Amino acid sequence: RPGEEITEAIKKYSEFVSSIKPIPDAAIAHFIERYGINYVLVGADGLYSDGYFLNKIGTKTLMIVAREYDAEIVLIAESYKAAAGDTNYIHVMRIDVGGITIELPLFDIVPLDLVDYLITDVGIFRKPRTKDIESMRNLFINKVLNVGDQE
Repeated sequence: RPGEEITEAIKKYSEFVSSIKPIPDAAIAHFIERYGINYVLVGADGLYSDGYFLNKIGTKTLMIVAREYDAEIVLIAESYKAAAGDTNYIHVMRIDVGGITIELPLFDIVPLDLVDYLITDVGIFRKPRTKDIESMRNLFINKVLNVGDQE
């Protein structure tokens, strides 16, 4: 995973649960099938009003595989990550290995159509759509930041 975030996540989650089993992205189907996973939880680095969200590379693959095994997909994100606009740019790192350039995208652009539930600090949305991202953004601006209440 980009940025070695898994190491930090394991340390943090270990404070709350007794057993954590990190698995490689390439083994997702094996573990979903083997353990009969019913729900897959993912986060978002950004939610956009074009009907997509951004998260670390591998998220879209996980969700597609989970959908194949009929697992429900739960997206958890804070309302401040909702933005107007689109997700048309992804930063790609390029690394030279033995004269071959390898492209490493850091994020996936994931369609909201793959999400069953969006859980946020301003509400829960079943089968979230573009209008829900816009509503969430407006709630954040008006209720959390209190921008709409100022005169």
